[in-house]
Amino acid sequence: MKTTRPSLGKFVCGMAASLIIFLAGGWLILAPFALGYQPYGADWASQTTNSFVMGICIAVVALLAFGLFFYSLIGSPKSGLEAPVFRHGEEKPPSKLMTSIVNSSILVL
Repeated sequence: MKTTRPSLGKFVCGMAASLIIFLAGGWLILAPFALGYQPYGADWASQTTNSFVMGICIAVVALLAFGLFFYSLIGSPKSGLEAPVFRHGEEKPPSKLMTSIVNSSILVL
């Protein structure tokens, strides 16, 4: 039977895309002031209001998407990020990090 290797790429790509979209929403919020088409102290023009409201909406949706991708990553059994469950009396196997540290220290000696 062919086994598949767990892949975290879909979660990482989703989180990266969400962060990029969040930055785009942040730019929409800041653009009227950074580019100077909203004078300081003046009433907001319709372009400023539109850009600001759309930027907030886009940023909120991107943060929600990031949270959902992160939650899916943590909840995925393939991710290996879940804490292992051991019954009383069972020995815990050494972690991969500890094994690699011990192996590298043996090589140094």
